[in-house]
Amino acid sequence: MNNEFTHLALALWQSGIAPVLLIWLIFILKRRFTGNKKVSDLLVLAESAVHWAEQSSTVGAEKKANALKYIVDYLLMLDKAHLFTSDELNDAIETAVAKMKGMTHE
Repeated sequence: MNNEFTHLALALWQSGIAPVLLIWLIFILKRRFTGNKKVSDLLVLAESAVHWAEQSSTVGAEKKANALKYIVDYLLMLDKAHLFTSDELNDAIETAVAKMKGMTHE
């Protein structure tokens, strides 16, 4: 059984199928973990923006607008604004507000 597996693995490697699958797997894993880093960085930025908006604004809608402006200005400065949709930015702000109010324990 083990010998058959070794022959199969060797045949796949020599045919070029195994290297292609390995490269594809590395690409998928890299994309997944890079995406998680992107989201976690956005959440940290959103928490900072929400905290800043809490200190500088009085009305709820004004706080959200100020937090959104803070995030967008920061992302534009880094030339990273194209990486996020408006829905992602809004979700990040809502998550940061919920976390700040103790609704989530992340």
